[in-house]
Amino acid sequence: MATHKPSKTVVVDDMTVDLKVPAIAAFWAWLIPGAGHFYQRRYRKAALFSFCVFSIYLLGMLIGGGKVVYAKWDVEEKRWPFLCQVGSGLITFPAVIQAYRNTKNQPLLWNEFMAPPTAQKLSEWNRELASGFDIGTLYTMVAGLMNYLIMFDAFFGPLPMPADSSARGKKSTTPSKDDTSTG
Repeated sequence: MATHKPSKTVVVDDMTVDLKVPAIAAFWAWLIPGAGHFYQRRYRKAALFSFCVFSIYLLGMLIGGGKVVYAKWDVEEKRWPFLCQVGSGLITFPAVIQAYRNTKNQPLLWNEFMAPPTAQKLSEWNRELASGFDIGTLYTMVAGLMNYLIMFDAFFGPLPMPADSSARGKKSTTPSKDDTSTG
């Protein structure tokens, strides 16, 4: 018998948001940016987040000549940027598959798209793309990091709006309950 997990509802600024099952929403938000919010029926956020993550990621890939996302972890190179890039979700899976095939000495797929380069090939890419390699890597990392924040929003819900900054630090001219006591 399957058990149904209850939805989680939060109230933020007098607005009720049904987060459904937050762990599922966060997983969908990671897998396909915006999908977690779509699952929660927060359609505007879903569209905005999806557009932002995918456009920044694709712009980074374009600037980097499609060579800036790959997974590699060995004595030759530890590809730390990939830990950020993988935050973009499903679109980084070819890099994971290529890295796995590379470690097992299996033929690489997709014309070596997202395959880890040899040291010589990496040198050629840096020479060929100049700063485009680094800028493209940075853009794809930002897209992944942004999606980590989006996953956080899908899991915990929206944050309340900050109080009006003009009212901060000023004493209210309206009497409070405590000020109007008799006696």
